[in-house]
Amino acid sequence: MRYFASVLTMMLVAAALPSAAFADYQYTFQVPATLSNLPAGAGIQVECNMWAGPNRSGAQVAAQTSGTPVTPTNGAYSGTFVVKESSPTAPGSYACWLLVYVGGSLLNIVNGTPTNPTPGWTGTMMTSGNLPASPLLRP
Repeated sequence: MRYFASVLTMMLVAAALPSAAFADYQYTFQVPATLSNLPAGAGIQVECNMWAGPNRSGAQVAAQTSGTPVTPTNGAYSGTFVVKESSPTAPGSYACWLLVYVGGSLLNIVNGTPTNPTPGWTGTMMTSGNLPASPLLRP
């Protein structure tokens, strides 16, 4: 059986607004996803991580999930996951990916790598990008 999962787009909603009053860089990621042909008992989440450098390089500065897993209806889900995340330092890049569980086991990720989904999965599992430097940090 082929499973279909697609992260359609990734939208950064809130840009970092650092100042002396705020110690963290706050971000809200909205990740629309459409999944079908999921097995009974599946649960779906999105995880987003941020790194210090561009292109997922440097130290990982934050990691967060979308919260309680969503249960698909009749093996399908279409909606938007929201992941709120903060970093104590200015992040340079991010990545978000789908997590599909059954009984606590991941179905769609091999060896913890979202860029290499389990055979039988089609569509985009992960989206990533660089975060613009805040104009408040420029000289």
